[in-house]
Amino acid sequence: MNGAQQPRSNAGDAGHGAGGPDSIREAPRECEWRESAVAHVLGTLPAGDAARFAEHVAGCAECAAEVAQAELDVAAADEALALEASNRADAPVPSGSVKHRLLAAVASEAADFAAERAENSRAETARAEPPLGSGLDRSWVRWGSAPPEGASTEGLSAGMYAVARDAGEWTPVGIPGIEVKRLATDPARREVTMLVRMAAGTAYPAHRHGGVEECMVLSGELLVGDYPMKTGDYQISQRDSVHPVQSTREGCLLYIRSSQDDELLGA
Repeated sequence: MNGAQQPRSNAGDAGHGAGGPDSIREAPRECEWRESAVAHVLGTLPAGDAARFAEHVAGCAECAAEVAQAELDVAAADEALALEASNRADAPVPSGSVKHRLLAAVASEAADFAAERAENSRAETARAEPPLGSGLDRSWVRWGSAPPEGASTEGLSAGMYAVARDAGEWTPVGIPGIEVKRLATDPARREVTMLVRMAAGTAYPAHRHGGVEECMVLSGELLVGDYPMKTGDYQISQRDSVHPVQSTREGCLLYIRSSQDDELLGA
């Protein structure tokens, strides 16, 4: 054809020679179970994975070799630690195999993590919940000398009044389940006398007394901190003494004579 030379075939195109596909081989892929060998020796694989891995190792030479090497490494580390302990008077004597110590370390770390999570949960709860006395309205600090609502002077001498059991007004204090009923006020002494009604499961915050306080449980039960009071019990607290949180499991009715200058603590 006009003497022109035909182009020579490329060796790679023909599939022969060093560049041909017959000479290309894929690199062997690493077994996906290989990284489980050490965990298998230490016994930290989950139960389901441990059973599958044991079945797999029976037919995988690569993983079987990894398991054998891991067993040798653990034994060697244990022997080295034991030798170090025997040569040093101040070195701790190994207690059990490396496997057991590693498992103990993992368990300890898990326990620390659980404790940290619990502490964080308590902190989050504390942040989410307002302090016990945050909504408290101590209306009794504003009471004046006039007789309370429902007071009667009928049949009584001058300067006297009475409040019948069903008379008067119960006033919420801002803590759900706690109400007070005014009986008397002495503005000159900054003292109030009142009934306090606490529903089951309620609590009143800790406070410092601005004067003498008297308390009698008329019905139910009251916990003053850890001190239990029941129907008929009486307690007196001096000026500057501190009442811890007062709570009731079943509910109670209290007679209280106290100062208008008490100081809430921790609210």
